[in-house]
Amino acid sequence: TFGMMYQYSEHIMVSLSHDEVVHLKKSMLSKMPGDEWQMRANLRCLCGYQVGFPGKKLIFMGSEFGQWTEWSEERALDWDLLSQPNHRGLLQFATDLFQLYRREPALFQQDADPNGFEWMECDDADQSLLMFVRRAKADAGRDLLVVCNFTPLPRKVQVPLPRMGTWEVLVNSDSTAYGGSGIEVLPVVGERVPSKGRKQSCQVTLPPLSTVFWGHLPDSEPP
Repeated sequence: TFGMMYQYSEHIMVSLSHDEVVHLKKSMLSKMPGDEWQMRANLRCLCGYQVGFPGKKLIFMGSEFGQWTEWSEERALDWDLLSQPNHRGLLQFATDLFQLYRREPALFQQDADPNGFEWMECDDADQSLLMFVRRAKADAGRDLLVVCNFTPLPRKVQVPLPRMGTWEVLVNSDSTAYGGSGIEVLPVVGERVPSKGRKQSCQVTLPPLSTVFWGHLPDSEPP
């Protein structure tokens, strides 16, 4: 969260770069904590947070399908891992995540403008939750809600919303298609229940080690 302190004083690259995965620092997947399932879930959660956060994105080759070994200029990537369903799931997640980035202006139009980002929750250290909204320029795209659960426990939480209406699920990093646990995440509808200083909120069950993107349906907002 500290990056937001200087987010708008310079142009930011949100990078998981060469410097992170060489010289005995391990690949992005192999440096994750937990068992193998949790390691993959952590990587998906991190990449989801990276894409949701303001700034231009950079990932390093092999991270998109979960290479275990550290990168080396002396050999090819471990493409044979794609014969395994769990690694194909990671690649499918990366594919869907960056397709979402390309089609939703809220994720890239206002990286350098404070109007493009708003925290919904940034100090829930007890539950390790982060929630924020990304916005496109006026009349250029819809609002997106991004919620991260950085613990290996599912959590039932009250999520503050910036506006009423229906929010559809766009990407859930815990989907079984990606190798997740498959805890169902549903579209949400804003209710007149105050939460975290907002006049409206919704209740959701967040999967473990997950990042979930919701998109607002403008025509669903009540007058």
